[in-house]
Amino acid sequence: MFKVNNSKSKILYFAIKRLFDIICALFACIFLIPVTLIVKLCYILTGDFKSIFYKQKRIGKNGKFIFIYKFRSM
Repeated sequence: MFKVNNSKSKILYFAIKRLFDIICALFACIFLIPVTLIVKLCYILTGDFKSIFYKQKRIGKNGKFIFIYKFRSM
């Protein structure tokens, strides 16, 4: 019978998954830049010149602390 090498298929799977993640992140960044500029412009027009983001500390994988950045309007 034909036997498939599992380690090669896993490497290929993770390589394709990583490439997909990078491409999706690039598209998300391209989409979020205009949204961020519009939100900042709305803040400036109302007289608020502070940062539009705030930083929140959370617990991530294996108990490691990570920071999440959010719009202040949330």
